[in-house]
Amino acid sequence: MATSCGPMSRLAVLRLTRLDTCGAPAPGATGTLVSSGFINVDASPQYLDPEEITQRNGNGDLCIDDPGTPNFRWNNLTAVMCRIDPVAINIITGNPLVLDDAVAPNTVGWRQDASLTGTANFALEVWMRVPGQACDAEGNTQYGYWLFPFVTQARVGDWSMANAALNLTFTARTSPGSQWGTGPAAYTV
Repeated sequence: MATSCGPMSRLAVLRLTRLDTCGAPAPGATGTLVSSGFINVDASPQYLDPEEITQRNGNGDLCIDDPGTPNFRWNNLTAVMCRIDPVAINIITGNPLVLDDAVAPNTVGWRQDASLTGTANFALEVWMRVPGQACDAEGNTQYGYWLFPFVTQARVGDWSMANAALNLTFTARTSPGSQWGTGPAAYTV
C-alpha cells in the first residue's frame, strides 16, 4: 500500500457524518453533509500524565526508574463556521431544525434546546490541500486527510450579530470506541 506524504495547507472541505450512540454511521437522507463553510478546525490532544515510579537503593543510587507513559484521552476540538448551515448545526449539536410553513417545509434555521444540546454524535473528516503536488495518474488533485471518527458533547460558543461577518464557534471532544470502520463512500474534493 502506498503512503501519501507531503505538506498541507488550506482547509479545502469537511464532511460531517451522523453517528448513532455507539459511534456507527447513522443511515438516512441527512446522514452526511459536506461543507467548505468552515474557517478552521483546531485539535488539542488531552493526555493523562504518566505515573512515574522511582526508588533509590540503600546507597542512594537509582534502583528503579520507570517513567511510565502518557495516556491519550481525547482531542478537544474547536471549529469555526463562516457559512451558517442549520443542518450542519443539527448534526454537530443535536439542536433541532426550524422549518417554515410551506406545503413542502424548508429548513430556515435552528434553535437551541437545553435537552438536546450536546447530545449528537458525529464524525468529522477534513481534507486539506497539498501545495506543489502534481495530480495523480487519473488527473485527481492530492489532498491531506484527517479523520475524527467519534465526536461528542458539541456546544455552540458565543456569537455576535452586527455589521460584520457572523461566525459560529463549536467546541466538542473526541470519544473512544468508534464503530467507524471504513465510513461512508469516499468523497472527491
